[in-house]
Amino acid sequence: MDTNNDDLYQLAHAYGTAGRRQDFARVMKQMMARRENSFMPAGNIAIAYAGMGERDLAFHWLDLALEDHSESLLLLKVEPAFDPIRSDPRFATVLRRVNLAP
Repeated sequence: MDTNNDDLYQLAHAYGTAGRRQDFARVMKQMMARRENSFMPAGNIAIAYAGMGERDLAFHWLDLALEDHSESLLLLKVEPAFDPIRSDPRFATVLRRVNLAP
């Protein structure tokens, strides 16, 4: 079965929030291979890491998403997948950088 980018990051996020580290790592490996060989938005990778609770990696990939103009940033303020990192002060900084801060 061929999975698209949305399927992969949502699956990785789900595995992360469920604490299924091995499954998360397996899907992340697929996502990184896709990023290297074809296309995988940095914002999708940020969401996956947010679900796993990997805040530093989530913010690293959010920075890359800003550089890439990743469309996932359009929903940054309301996307529930970012809830695990929303309380981090860096999140407010990212919101300001995309002009979504109040």
